[in-house]
Amino acid sequence: GLTLILGHEHQGRTILGDKVVVIGNQYPTSVSDCMAHGDGQKDGRKYCLEINGEDMELIPTWSANDKEGGYKELDWTNLAKGPGNADFVRIVGDATAEQGADVIKAISKFRQTHPCFVITNAVKVEGVGGEKELAQSVEDIRAVNVVDLLLAQLDPDQQAAVKKLLEQA
Repeated sequence: GLTLILGHEHQGRTILGDKVVVIGNQYPTSVSDCMAHGDGQKDGRKYCLEINGEDMELIPTWSANDKEGGYKELDWTNLAKGPGNADFVRIVGDATAEQGADVIKAISKFRQTHPCFVITNAVKVEGVGGEKELAQSVEDIRAVNVVDLLLAQLDPDQQAAVKKLLEQA
């Protein structure tokens, strides 16, 4: 009969038959917050959770498609069209190794002329990897057992409730 509510994750979602509610950020603070990840934020929105007694309601606070402050992806070869009113911009596309310097120049010029809150570079430049660093990061993440960390913070009754939820998954 318990519902577990978690707040410190960037992407909101509900899991285990709505017994676990992950609120996520109510407002984005990064481009990553604007994007869907896994099961999280499939609708491109952020929410706050309003609790009235036994009733809970997720209330929209932000959308990637908002006319003011939304999110947009722009190809690095077509930055002249601008971000509209988006506060969060992710510059994407593919470039050859020879175009690498052009990518940096285009993004630098874009940053100087647009007052976006956050502008990130996700352009894939041929020959620029980072696969080793990424593999190490994934291994570091895999080494952390989030359930054990959570259980260590709970009293025995709360631990039992979480374990029961996990058994049902």
